[in-house]
Amino acid sequence: MNNELLTVKVDRPTWLHGEGMEESYLYRGSDGKMCCFGFVARTLGIHENVILELKTLEEIEDIRVEPYIKNSHTLVEAYAVNDSVTLTQERRESELIELGKKLGIEFVFTK
Repeated sequence: MNNELLTVKVDRPTWLHGEGMEESYLYRGSDGKMCCFGFVARTLGIHENVILELKTLEEIEDIRVEPYIKNSHTLVEAYAVNDSVTLTQERRESELIELGKKLGIEFVFTK
């Protein structure tokens, strides 16, 4: 992977976060919400039907995700931050921005 970060826009109204790991999916079909890594998959061009009801990027069988799943410790930490029921919105976003950089991802939170 080169040093350029993948810019991922996370739409706050459709961002699935803070509901705990049991309720989190890359793309949740019941309401169309995505965790921050669902936005990563969509930015990479992976169709929402492929990520429907999946929990992690590692479950996607697509070479496009490989550069972003190599640092598994950081990835697991980022999943936990996304799903945490105790973090404030501001802290969650700032931690995901920092963890994202370690994964080669620039998270930009919109709306």
